[in-house]
Amino acid sequence: MPVARHINALITKFLLFAPVMGVLLPAFSSLNVAEAIMTALLMTPVVYILADVIVLPRQGTWAAMAADIIVTILLLWEATTFLGEKVLAPPGTVLVAATIGAGEWYFHQFLLRTLFNRRGREK
Repeated sequence: MPVARHINALITKFLLFAPVMGVLLPAFSSLNVAEAIMTALLMTPVVYILADVIVLPRQGTWAAMAADIIVTILLLWEATTFLGEKVLAPPGTVLVAATIGAGEWYFHQFLLRTLFNRRGREK
Protein backbone atom coordinates (compact mmCIF):
# COMPACT_ATOMS: atom_id res chain seq x y z
CA MET A 1 0.00 0.00 0.00
CA PRO A 2 1.33 3.42 -0.84
CA VAL A 3 2.70 5.39 2.09
CA ALA A 4 0.66 8.44 1.06
CA ARG A 5 -2.57 6.57 1.81
CA HIS A 6 -1.37 5.75 5.32
CA ILE A 7 -0.32 9.35 5.90
CA ASN A 8 -3.75 10.53 4.71
CA ALA A 9 -5.42 8.01 7.03
CA LEU A 10 -3.24 9.08 9.98
CA ILE A 11 -4.07 12.74 9.42
CA THR A 12 -7.77 11.89 9.16
CA LYS A 13 -7.61 9.86 12.37
CA PHE A 14 -5.81 12.69 14.15
CA LEU A 15 -8.57 15.05 12.99
CA LEU A 16 -11.00 12.73 14.79
CA PHE A 17 -8.89 12.40 17.95
CA ALA A 18 -7.79 16.03 18.36
CA PRO A 19 -11.19 17.73 18.72
CA VAL A 20 -12.59 14.97 20.93
CA MET A 21 -9.61 15.02 23.25
CA GLY A 22 -9.16 18.77 22.99
CA VAL A 23 -12.66 19.30 24.36
CA LEU A 24 -13.22 16.34 26.68
CA LEU A 25 -9.83 15.87 28.33
CA PRO A 26 -9.67 19.41 29.75
CA ALA A 27 -13.29 19.06 30.90
CA PHE A 28 -12.56 15.88 32.89
CA SER A 29 -9.02 16.57 34.08
CA SER A 30 -6.63 19.39 34.78
CA LEU A 31 -5.03 19.02 31.35
CA ASN A 32 -5.04 22.11 29.21
CA VAL A 33 -6.02 22.01 25.53
CA ALA A 34 -2.40 21.93 24.32
CA GLU A 35 -1.64 18.90 26.51
CA ALA A 36 -4.81 17.20 25.30
CA ILE A 37 -3.87 17.79 21.65
CA MET A 38 -0.35 16.49 22.33
CA THR A 39 -1.89 13.38 23.90
CA ALA A 40 -4.00 12.92 20.77
CA LEU A 41 -0.92 13.37 18.59
CA LEU A 42 0.98 10.69 20.50
CA MET A 43 -1.94 8.26 20.67
CA THR A 44 -3.05 8.49 17.05
CA PRO A 45 -0.28 6.40 15.41
CA VAL A 46 -0.41 3.74 18.13
CA VAL A 47 -4.16 3.28 17.86
CA TYR A 48 -3.98 3.45 14.06
CA ILE A 49 -1.43 0.66 13.79
CA LEU A 50 -3.04 -1.62 16.37
CA ALA A 51 -6.70 -1.21 15.43
CA ASP A 52 -6.81 -0.01 11.84
CA VAL A 53 -3.82 -1.64 10.20
CA ILE A 54 -3.77 -4.93 12.12
CA VAL A 55 -7.34 -5.64 13.31
CA LEU A 56 -9.57 -3.96 10.68
CA PRO A 57 -8.46 -5.90 7.59
CA ARG A 58 -8.48 -9.23 9.44
CA GLN A 59 -11.49 -8.99 11.74
CA GLY A 60 -13.67 -6.21 10.33
CA THR A 61 -15.24 -3.01 11.57
CA TRP A 62 -16.76 -4.11 14.87
CA ALA A 63 -13.60 -5.81 16.12
CA ALA A 64 -11.54 -2.80 15.07
CA MET A 65 -13.96 -0.47 16.88
CA ALA A 66 -13.59 -2.57 20.02
CA ALA A 67 -9.82 -2.47 19.62
CA ASP A 68 -9.94 1.32 19.18
CA ILE A 69 -11.96 1.74 22.36
CA ILE A 70 -9.86 -0.65 24.43
CA VAL A 71 -6.53 0.76 23.25
CA THR A 72 -7.77 4.32 23.80
CA ILE A 73 -8.84 3.51 27.37
CA LEU A 74 -5.55 1.76 28.11
CA LEU A 75 -3.44 4.55 26.64
CA LEU A 76 -5.40 7.24 28.49
CA TRP A 77 -5.08 5.26 31.70
CA GLU A 78 -1.35 4.84 31.12
CA ALA A 79 -0.96 8.52 30.23
CA THR A 80 -2.42 9.54 33.58
CA THR A 81 0.39 7.70 35.36
CA PHE A 82 2.91 9.86 33.49
CA LEU A 83 0.97 13.08 33.97
CA GLY A 84 1.07 12.86 37.75
CA GLU A 85 -1.46 15.25 39.24
CA LYS A 86 -3.39 15.64 36.00
CA VAL A 87 -5.54 12.58 36.53
CA LEU A 88 -8.37 11.92 34.12
CA ALA A 89 -11.65 11.05 35.83
CA PRO A 90 -12.99 7.57 34.90
CA PRO A 91 -16.21 8.98 33.38
CA GLY A 92 -14.04 11.18 31.17
CA THR A 93 -12.03 8.20 29.99
CA VAL A 94 -15.19 6.30 29.10
CA LEU A 95 -16.74 9.31 27.35
CA VAL A 96 -13.59 9.97 25.31
CA ALA A 97 -13.34 6.31 24.30
CA ALA A 98 -17.05 6.05 23.44
CA THR A 99 -16.99 9.24 21.37
CA ILE A 100 -13.90 8.11 19.50
CA GLY A 101 -15.44 4.66 19.04
CA ALA A 102 -18.53 6.19 17.45
CA GLY A 103 -16.41 8.22 15.05
CA GLU A 104 -14.30 5.20 14.26
CA TRP A 105 -17.20 3.43 12.58
CA TYR A 106 -17.20 6.11 9.88
CA PHE A 107 -13.43 6.14 9.74
CA HIS A 108 -13.38 2.37 9.19
CA GLN A 109 -15.85 2.67 6.31
CA PHE A 110 -13.50 5.25 4.80
CA LEU A 111 -10.47 2.97 5.28
CA LEU A 112 -12.19 -0.08 3.84
CA ARG A 113 -13.06 1.88 0.69
CA THR A 114 -9.83 3.82 0.22
CA LEU A 115 -7.01 1.89 1.86
CA PHE A 116 -8.16 -1.71 1.64
CA ASN A 117 -10.27 -1.38 -1.54
CA ARG A 118 -13.28 -3.15 -0.03
CA ARG A 119 -16.89 -2.27 0.49
CA GLY A 120 -17.81 -0.87 3.88
CA ARG A 121 -19.99 -2.49 6.53
CA GLU A 122 -17.99 -5.67 6.74
CA LYS A 123 -18.37 -7.92 9.77
